[in-house]
Amino acid sequence: MKSLVLFTIFLTLNSIAAANEELSINRILGLEDSGFTFEGAITTEWVKNTKGGLRTDDAWLGNVDLTLGVDTEKAGWWANGEIFMYILGNYNSSRVPTDFIGDIQATSNIDAPETWKIFELWYQHSFADGKFQLLAGLHDYNSDFYALEYSGIFRGSSFGIGPDISQIGNGPSIFPTTSLGIRLKFNFENAYVLAAVYDGFPGDRDDDNGTQVSLKKDDGLLYVVEAGFTGTEDNYYKIAWGVWYHTLDTEDNSGDRIDDNWGTYVVSEKSINNWLGAFLQIGYASQSRNAVNIYTSTGINIHNLSFMGEGDELGLAVARVWLGDDFRNNNPGFNQDETAVELTYSKRLTDNLRIQPGIQFISNPSSDTDIADALQISIMIELTF
Repeated sequence: MKSLVLFTIFLTLNSIAAANEELSINRILGLEDSGFTFEGAITTEWVKNTKGGLRTDDAWLGNVDLTLGVDTEKAGWWANGEIFMYILGNYNSSRVPTDFIGDIQATSNIDAPETWKIFELWYQHSFADGKFQLLAGLHDYNSDFYALEYSGIFRGSSFGIGPDISQIGNGPSIFPTTSLGIRLKFNFENAYVLAAVYDGFPGDRDDDNGTQVSLKKDDGLLYVVEAGFTGTEDNYYKIAWGVWYHTLDTEDNSGDRIDDNWGTYVVSEKSINNWLGAFLQIGYASQSRNAVNIYTSTGINIHNLSFMGEGDELGLAVARVWLGDDFRNNNPGFNQDETAVELTYSKRLTDNLRIQPGIQFISNPSSDTDIADALQISIMIELTF
C-alpha cells in the first residue's frame, strides 16, 4: 500500500515536472530571491537477495527528504548566517536487506527504521569572508567528515561512511539519527581543517521513533578532526586524514567496561579525465574495542561517455572489512573479512527523475562461517523537487 501511494506521488509530481520542464518548488512558491531555499526528494528502492545470505527474500525501502535553508542576509535579517532544517522520513516493508542478507556493511544506504524525524537543525555563522565557520545544532557528521563525491553514486552504505566508525555506540551522528554538536571549519586556499564534538549517543536508547534528543552523562562525547587538500574544478582531487575519539561508556570485545574508543581514516579521490573519477577509503578502529578493525574501499565513477545521457553515471566499487583478532578470539565461528562488490548505473530520465539499477555480491557476509555468499539485485527511483 505504501509503495502504491509513493508510486502515485511519483507519477503526479513527474507529470508536473514534464509540463514545467523542471519541477522547482522554490519557483512555484516564489522563494528564489528571498533567502529561503526549499528542496525535497522521494526515494524508493526494491532490493532482492537472489541467493545465499540468511535467506532469499526481497524488501521495499523508502526515504523522504525535505530541507529548508535560510540565508539570513538575503532574508533581510543579519549578515553571514545560515539556518538549515532537514525533515527525514523512512519506511520499509516490515524488513530491511540486512535482515535476510546478514551482512555488516548494509547494501542499501536508506536501510533504516520506519519513522519521521528532524534529522538536522543547525545554525552556521561565517567569519573573515567565509574563511572560518562555526556551526551548532543537530548535524550530520557525514555531510562534512569522511565525505567523497565519486563514491556517492553507490547504494552500499559503507561507500558513504566506513563501518570502522559507523559501528561505534548507536552509530555516530549520521543517518538515520543525528545528535547535537558543534563544528568548526577553517578554509584555506585548496585546503581545510574540520573539528567537531558531538553527543556520543544519538537519539534515545529506549525509543527509535521521532526526534529524540537525550543528553546523558554516560552518552560520552565524540571528538573528531579532519584536515584535507582539494583541487580546482579543472584539476579536481581531494585527500583528507581524520581522527576520532569516543568516550561512550561501553564494553570491549572481552566484555570489560571501557569509556574510550578511537580510530583514524584516510579518504581520497581524483578526476582522472573528463569521463573517469576514482576514489579510495581506508579506515582503522582500535581492535581491542571494536568488531571491525580495518575497512578499505575503492571504485571508479564513469560519466560523460558518448553512449551515456547527460547526468548519467556508471560505477564499479569494492569494499572490505576485516574483523579484529580480539573480536574473533572472543567470538568463535567468524572468518576474518567480508567483501562487497557493487556495479550500478544511474540513469537520469528528466531533470528531476532518475532510476538506478544495480547488483551487489557479498562474499562471506558478517564473516560468519554459517552464512553463504549473497547475490543481490536492486532498483532505485529518486524524484527531486
